[in-house]
Amino acid sequence: AVCVDAQGEYASAVGMAEFDAPAEGSTDASVTASFTKWFDGDALAAADPDMYGDYAGWAVMNINFQLGGSAKEALYTIYPVSILEEEGATDEDVKELLLSNDLLGIYNFYTENQVTVQLEWDCDYKLFAIAFDQNKNAGEMFTLEIPALSKTGASPAEEF
Repeated sequence: AVCVDAQGEYASAVGMAEFDAPAEGSTDASVTASFTKWFDGDALAAADPDMYGDYAGWAVMNINFQLGGSAKEALYTIYPVSILEEEGATDEDVKELLLSNDLLGIYNFYTENQVTVQLEWDCDYKLFAIAFDQNKNAGEMFTLEIPALSKTGASPAEEF
């Protein structure tokens, strides 16, 4: 490395040092996710249209995230299994998408302790999550299968 001044002239001697990038998985940062129930968005919207009106027509689920090891933050994404199969996407393909900053805020989101997601009824989903340590080293990817949700299995709106 070398420093240059505003005119592009060398401002210091050239310095060289070896650098080894940390290998993927060289951190114990981890994340897990879980859910216990889901809700009928129509029932939530009927109970409080101002607060939950956008949930109408959807299955609504709270997903809980737990960071482990040296994890400081994590990203997650959720895809319908049918889309993954149609595209021939492997878990590794999705991992590359998760690690792409281009998709942050579009398909990839930072986790919180709990996030509320809206999913289509009767559609299998798969959640993917990756935790990062303070040096931004990525841990192993976590996956969670979300089976097709039905209105008959939805919890009462009062429990939301």
